[in-house]
Amino acid sequence: MDRARVYTGGMMRGRDGDSWPDGPLPLVSVSGEPYQMGRQHGIACRELIRRTLEARVAIAARATAASSAQLVQAGLRYLEPVRARFPHLVDEVRGIADGAGIDFAEAFFIQVATEVSFPADGCTTLAVRGLGGHWLIAQNWDVPRDTFGSHIILRLQPTGRPAVVMFTFAGVVGYLGINECGVCHVANQLRTPDWCMGVTHYFIKRHFLELGSVDACLAAVHGIPISSAATYILGDPARAVVVEWMPSGTAMFAGDRLGHTNHIVDPALRHLERYLPALPDSVDRLARVGELLHDTDGSLAGMQAMLSDHVGHPASICRHGGAGDLHTLASVIFEPSRRRMHVAYGTPCATPYWTYALDGTVHPASVGRSAAR
Repeated sequence: MDRARVYTGGMMRGRDGDSWPDGPLPLVSVSGEPYQMGRQHGIACRELIRRTLEARVAIAARATAASSAQLVQAGLRYLEPVRARFPHLVDEVRGIADGAGIDFAEAFFIQVATEVSFPADGCTTLAVRGLGGHWLIAQNWDVPRDTFGSHIILRLQPTGRPAVVMFTFAGVVGYLGINECGVCHVANQLRTPDWCMGVTHYFIKRHFLELGSVDACLAAVHGIPISSAATYILGDPARAVVVEWMPSGTAMFAGDRLGHTNHIVDPALRHLERYLPALPDSVDRLARVGELLHDTDGSLAGMQAMLSDHVGHPASICRHGGAGDLHTLASVIFEPSRRRMHVAYGTPCATPYWTYALDGTVHPASVGRSAAR
């Protein structure tokens, strides 16, 4: 198993004077049954997991004014809905806790921190059927700076389920990833008044990566009682679909060029929209996404250029602040037909992408730093 490490290589200077790493993220490979994989993850990433816990507690405390003990206890309210659907993933969380030397409740809180505290994020997602009919599916991950430095590439080889490679927080069982079937997903946070007790999104993200096609993912959408609202772009080698998914309804959109930001687009569900007052730039970002999708050539370099776009700076697609003091801390591009992902750990305008494959190979991406607009 690969050992986790904190990147200690060179740094590069970004647009606003920020420093970003120019090397790959730590790659951690785990295999076996759920508890075994969790324990391997916990042992390899002990310090990074503690960093994740500290960051997520700090963000949640700012949003709620609750103590760390209160927040961790609040997270356990979601345990039964999750265990009822995905007991194997609860076993994996238990393994993470044991391996990292933290309480199970703390490890579980890391998985449900979003639902406990409703923190802001402002991501932009894109999907393009490009050259040769190959899909590219991508996300700029826009969040508070607190979380930077606690991420890994997690390579999973579970017994009886598809292999996965995933960009994630250390200690989290499900985030942005792709599996050996080419199934991948990206996501945008939404905010609606119907958040409730149910299955939380990190477990859903992992479940999608246990499935073999977009169709199987859509069937799961109709069968899982979710706790909070989000938009997913679900992809496989053949197709991509946008799903606006909230406890009281869903909407789906398909096409060869897709994009989403952080507000509800479907007219039948728009009455549930509650995020725009806090993040009004979502409308402008989505309009800019439409312009870029119309003009893109569908290449990997073209996707990187879209993700590096600065129209509307600082609250642009490549984000450098604005409402909520959110920043693009990572940019991820999936190639479903090639079963690989490219990750820039920092703003894509200034940070090189690295390519991660299911077999554990890591190399600089074939596209360089983009000429940011």
